Amino acid sequence: MEEASRAFCEVSPRQGICIGILKGHTSPESDDTGGALVHTPSSPNDWVELPIHTHLPLSGSRGREHRSRNHINVLSSDVLVALPGGSGTYSEITLRIDYGRQVILFLGDGHIQGHNEEHFRSRSQREGQVLTAKSADELELLLSQALGVRPTTPQQDISGQGPDADPLDQTFVFPDIRGKSVLIVGVGGGCDIISAFALAEMLRSREPARVVYANTKTRIRERLNHKSAHILELPPERICLSPGMHTHGTTLIDQSVPRGADGCPLILRLPEEESQCTQLVDEIRQMSFDMILSVDTGADSIVAEATSGPQGRDQRMMNVLGSVGCPWLHIIVAPGCDGETTLPQLQSAVRELQSSSSYMGCFSIEPLLPTLRELAAPLKRKRTPNIIADAFAGSFHVAADGTSVVVPRGTRPAIPKKWLSVALVVRPMTFKAQQP
Repeated sequence: MEEASRAFCEVSPRQGICIGILKGHTSPESDDTGGALVHTPSSPNDWVELPIHTHLPLSGSRGREHRSRNHINVLSSDVLVALPGGSGTYSEITLRIDYGRQVILFLGDGHIQGHNEEHFRSRSQREGQVLTAKSADELELLLSQALGVRPTTPQQDISGQGPDADPLDQTFVFPDIRGKSVLIVGVGGGCDIISAFALAEMLRSREPARVVYANTKTRIRERLNHKSAHILELPPERICLSPGMHTHGTTLIDQSVPRGADGCPLILRLPEEESQCTQLVDEIRQMSFDMILSVDTGADSIVAEATSGPQGRDQRMMNVLGSVGCPWLHIIVAPGCDGETTLPQLQSAVRELQSSSSYMGCFSIEPLLPTLRELAAPLKRKRTPNIIADAFAGSFHVAADGTSVVVPRGTRPAIPKKWLSVALVVRPMTFKAQQP
């Protein structure tokens, strides 16, 4: 504890102060003391700036009992980060879990009294209660999600950005994924798998250990092999789509995507019953990912007025991904290309995300274009990847303002070409209110 206090105080500049919750012992009133209570305090270490003295003497293996200061620690903190430790740390973490509060484990190669994260997950009362960070960047992302603040890592260019700033002027740079295992999930089905694969191709230069891409389905007509109860494998042979081929309600688009790690693209079958979604959460956990990226081509996942609504398949899958317990970012590719939202609706939704500090910035999707064009070429021109490619090529009717194009599907909204050329990145804490 002294080392943790010292490390905190030596950061410059820093915010906040170093608090110490101290054990103590209080003797009962007696004639010898003139009826006064006698308190025997513990001494704080040299780095504690605000000592809080208690009458609570118990700690260590007895840290879950009523006379332990651990109750103050776990009930007063907004977020609790657990480092490797012994019986005292174990009692504090299990007490936090018993109170139904969230814990972030930052253990590296260590453990807590011989136990790893799976032990604490088995004690948890709800999905997403026990989270795991494998690096300092992941820890900061999880902390920012839990606290509702923006990360301060240098990888995000967020200086000077407020809720009134133009969201497309805020640049997002992906965190370091070198040597990590990443899952990219198309949350809306359909052509989201093309966007997910294109994103995977873009990220390969960042040297991840593996990238697995998947798509979301609720009903599957074809006979597929089961990797687990809700994670399915496509046939190993990649198919070639032909113009005019009926793909709606099938996995044909998924089967046309090149194969990758773990036999991907995988199909995540979203259960119709919310109570069964916890099984899918466990199945994703067992694949041991360090980061999850969810992908929506359009924007219906963030706009309440979208014609498909934000409470459909996209939202339900995002609730599942938010319960897995590893760092997670949501990516909206070419917002407005699905024709389900108007520009004012998009702008209002993004402003709300900016106000809640959920919006992380945007990046150009130009590196995705070759993949989008290649995989979507046999599909109808009104499929979202083709709309994105045609918008870049200037093939659409220009709206009266001279800067927007009329998206030829859905409600045929006029969307600025600038919006169709970027992907928005959201830290989706606002989507986690309803746990499956």
